[in-house]
Amino acid sequence: MQGLTPSEKKGVIVIVIVITLASIIRLVKPFVYNPYTYDYSESDSIFTRISLSKYVEIPHDGDKKTKPTKEKQKTLLLYSIDINTANKSELQKLPRIGPAIAQRIIDYRNIHGKFSSHSDLKKIKGIGIKTLDNIRPYLKQIGK
Repeated sequence: MQGLTPSEKKGVIVIVIVITLASIIRLVKPFVYNPYTYDYSESDSIFTRISLSKYVEIPHDGDKKTKPTKEKQKTLLLYSIDINTANKSELQKLPRIGPAIAQRIIDYRNIHGKFSSHSDLKKIKGIGIKTLDNIRPYLKQIGK
């Protein structure tokens, strides 16, 4: 530090102190508890258990997400409805399908002919990806 002016010596000392403090903070920081971290292991195990179970919640009657009545459970079986031949009352048994959407399905079928795949239902106003995913387990495979 010889040959430096007093203000240069102070500047060098400040830089050394800042670097030292930054190094200490960097070494200590991993050992400090972060309250914003969250352990997802419990929720992951719950999700896995629910996903592997055979329980399926079937929404019905509009947007209400409640379990169907025993009567409706008996009438709505897996892979039981053929969208190419089902009438309006059969289509209304599907989750989230009311009278208006059932009529749109029938109208679309009358105009464009039979559905070639379940994905064609997305062309109908009121049926999106979520609704299609909800009703797909109850639809017979097309062409079989």
